[in-house]
Amino acid sequence: MSRTRPFIVAILTVLLALPGARADVLRTLDGKVYEGQIKFDTGDMLTMQPTSGSAVRVKLADVLSASFRASVPTQRAEVADREPIRAPWAPREIGKPPAGGVKRTATRVTLQAGTVTDTSDSVPFFGRPVKGNFELVLRITDISAATAAAGVMLRGGPEPDALTFYAAIGGVDGSMTTRSGERHVRPANGQAARKSDLPRISAPQWMRLTREGDFIEVGTSTDGNDWKVFATERLDLPENVLIGMACTVRAPSGDKKPSKDAPPVATPHATFESLRLVEAAQVATTGLRGQYYSTEKFTEPKIARVDPSLDHNWGTNAPADGLPVDNFSVRWRGRLRVPLTGKYRFHASADDSVVVWVNGNRLLERSGSSREITLRSGQSVAIRVDYFEKVREANVKLEWESEKVPRQVIPSRFLIPAERDDDGESENGLRAEYFADATLSNLHLVRTDSEVNFQQPNSPADDGLNLFSVRWTGMLVPPASGRYTFYTLSDDGVRLWINNKQLIDNWQMNPGVEDSGVIQLKANEPVPIRMESFNGAGGWIARLMWDGPDIDKQIIPGERFQTPGEEVDTRILTRDGSELTGITLEQMDDTTMRFKRADDETLSLPTARVARLSLRPLTSSLLEHIPGGSFGVLLTNGDFFDGQVEGLKGDRLTVNSLIFGPRTFDLRKEVAALVLQDARPEPAEYVVKTVDGSIYMADEVAVDGGKLIVTDRAAGKVTVAADTVRDIAYAGERVASLAELSPEVSGGAMRLDGTPVGVPVRLFDYTPTRSIGLSPGTTVTYALDGKYKTLLATAGVPAALLPTGGLLFTATADGKEIFRSPALTSLSDSLPVSLKLDKVNRLTLKVEPADPANAVALPGVWGDPLLAKP
Repeated sequence: MSRTRPFIVAILTVLLALPGARADVLRTLDGKVYEGQIKFDTGDMLTMQPTSGSAVRVKLADVLSASFRASVPTQRAEVADREPIRAPWAPREIGKPPAGGVKRTATRVTLQAGTVTDTSDSVPFFGRPVKGNFELVLRITDISAATAAAGVMLRGGPEPDALTFYAAIGGVDGSMTTRSGERHVRPANGQAARKSDLPRISAPQWMRLTREGDFIEVGTSTDGNDWKVFATERLDLPENVLIGMACTVRAPSGDKKPSKDAPPVATPHATFESLRLVEAAQVATTGLRGQYYSTEKFTEPKIARVDPSLDHNWGTNAPADGLPVDNFSVRWRGRLRVPLTGKYRFHASADDSVVVWVNGNRLLERSGSSREITLRSGQSVAIRVDYFEKVREANVKLEWESEKVPRQVIPSRFLIPAERDDDGESENGLRAEYFADATLSNLHLVRTDSEVNFQQPNSPADDGLNLFSVRWTGMLVPPASGRYTFYTLSDDGVRLWINNKQLIDNWQMNPGVEDSGVIQLKANEPVPIRMESFNGAGGWIARLMWDGPDIDKQIIPGERFQTPGEEVDTRILTRDGSELTGITLEQMDDTTMRFKRADDETLSLPTARVARLSLRPLTSSLLEHIPGGSFGVLLTNGDFFDGQVEGLKGDRLTVNSLIFGPRTFDLRKEVAALVLQDARPEPAEYVVKTVDGSIYMADEVAVDGGKLIVTDRAAGKVTVAADTVRDIAYAGERVASLAELSPEVSGGAMRLDGTPVGVPVRLFDYTPTRSIGLSPGTTVTYALDGKYKTLLATAGVPAALLPTGGLLFTATADGKEIFRSPALTSLSDSLPVSLKLDKVNRLTLKVEPADPANAVALPGVWGDPLLAKP
């Protein structure tokens, strides 16, 4: 049974991690769901005061999950309608299109089809002017006819014969045959246009157009996360262009005219939504800023300059006047602009040593090394290169390659130099911690963001993250004394603290909402700033703005931020899987580790129960430096010193190595983590998480005096204040995953954690952790033998499929139907399901077409199916 526990905890995490309404959410093992306010009662009881109705008391033993001011997915009519469409987006007539060719709501645009020809265009166009480089992302939900196409259009102006680039996907006819996409290019005003066919792709589909100088790339994606290059073009583009969307029609083969008796045919049209535009100013200077030092340890800086590329061969000469020929070092810093989406392999060569960081990851560590990383077009990622020269020859080279880029020195045009000339490790900006979940728990990456100004379909920290969260921290320096108003634009949740005062608290799913708060600040007096954001589904917006004395409303510029230095952030990971955060280490030897919590409570652990003690945020890239099965000290520079930890005196840590003997390290300056043994977490009855990131693997939980008493496997009894509890999840033997049972399958095909047709199981508003995918007409029957009381699951159609027809989800208990869903398509919200199974011996789940006469073989998904015992 222990093999299934990680899946149960992961599923409960999904239920708790998708924030919805700003209310506590309580789920019981018998399938009931309450929203409102949870209070700790006495004994082993929780009291839920629902948003309406009388209070309900629930035993802790009957709780499946309790989430405090976090929540579960809420039912929304149209999740894709997340982005309000506001000025300067507007309809424009190109040529003489049909009247009324543009219809719009607050979140959607429908365009009638026009025409593009070799000499001029006549098409309804919806767009806006934009200057310089940019990235446009949108979603095409529907193209009404097989003769039509729809896509993104860039124009030099509104004239019918203006410079034009148009890339479109094709419509689908009744037999689901997809017509080819098309490309329409007019190189300059008045010149003849050229057309060419593109791959066969149909709606619904995400499209993304990126401009980088004179280079244009268009990508397509079924889910807004995984992109494929659809079309590329190089044009002599003016700085100011129009960007938007259009729908066009292609005449039937042979130009056949319909007969007089034929019924009238509606004008083809296409519908667009989720418009997002990210602008980037043109960069005047290219290359990387290099700081040159007269020692090999990055001390005694001599000169700073912008180098166009990293391809230097100084031989036995000095790299510049005033520098030695040997024993010098160079640090290059800046940002890397990505021209095409894909996997890039970086190669570093040097005499003597070179270390390369890309997008916050320590990518390469020695000469002759290479490593691959996935990057997306339109990204601007941080890059840093450290070069060490000792004696004799001096050279360094940094190259890259991908499927579409041959191996080459990284061209200067893709490099943006850092703004500062000094060697400050921290740029102006905020410390940004990116987490691979929506609850600020699973740290993935730490970097510096110069400002908070994001609007894009996925996290800028990682290509694969769609469910994620971010915490920005640092100091804010106001330029004048007075009253400041802070604004956030968020999709989804956001929280903001200025000078330790919370101004904004909107921690829920949002379709692009602006919030604000006011505070008095003094000129040039730095104050702490903290902002948190999460993305639960679809695209992401996170913007931080202000106005104040002589300041019009604007994005807060990076020059007003001070990045915090590396602070000690002590965390203990126990052998049993618990994680204790926000602690101060007071004593450690080979028998006992004593520490103090933020509430001044002193706790002690047997050192034998501690797996890892970290003093810095451990990102995934830093964790890669810990060799498997090795124990010792992980240093802040990424080195790992293998040995036995002997003890701590003051800030000096002693480690005894079999090879090098005893060695001491400065705990606060040199040590990132102590690795004492492997963590071997075993099933616990409860998993309790707190707002500071602590995780308790508990055998018991109880309530005493309005506080939660947690009996942790390693730390023993721990008192947790009510206002610090984030969620409680039952993970004991009373819960099992239906996906772990073997069913009888008939009438079609079933696939666990996938679909019979191979598309991802991501539903319209979330992605299941475990799933049962069924083709239409398939039934799966499980022998439950009366052991279970409730089934909790989610029904839905994968978002990657066409929204054709509809599917019904049904459940039968011992031959009697107990559940039937409404018709669901790929554009429907996932449907929560709670079924009572008292004394049920055989449970049958089925997916069938809503309209058998027009059935389409699209699969359905039963997501995260949990069985609860009495």
